[in-house]
Amino acid sequence: MPEKPTPPHSAAPRRGSPMQRTSELKRTTGLERRTSLQRTGGPQRTAAPVRTKPARRAAISPASAAQREKIKGRPCVVCGAPATTPMHLWPRGRGGCDDPLCVLPACWLCHRAYDTKELELLPHIVKRYRAEIAHAQLHTDPVSLLARLAASEVLLRSLIPRLSAASPPAA
Repeated sequence: MPEKPTPPHSAAPRRGSPMQRTSELKRTTGLERRTSLQRTGGPQRTAAPVRTKPARRAAISPASAAQREKIKGRPCVVCGAPATTPMHLWPRGRGGCDDPLCVLPACWLCHRAYDTKELELLPHIVKRYRAEIAHAQLHTDPVSLLARLAASEVLLRSLIPRLSAASPPAA
């Protein structure tokens, strides 16, 4: 069956049919600029803006006075340098609290490495800080806490299938 030709006044050509041009397109007027490209009037700034209120800054990781007292004079749990910051095992933003059991003494470098998941904290604290680990489990589930302390979700995910395979089947 032959295709019907597309009428020239049609808004859109049909699929599969070539677009037919009835005449060549030609410009009827010359090129001319309608607006200038230079900046015209407008608001002129005479002076820099002045801040009426001082900028408010908040602590990045706030710690209570009891938590700061706990770390005073103690060495970092990882490297043994003098502790400068209380390191929260479970962050306050995710449900941690102001209890001194929520923090461990840490230097700034180890604290930063722990927060950026570059430091595996678990081998350094498993023997000496069991009360702190137990307290952190009150704020989250054991698997999430282990993932944070081990700093490796890949390691944790590789352990989970082995743990489920080692457990006896439910009867």
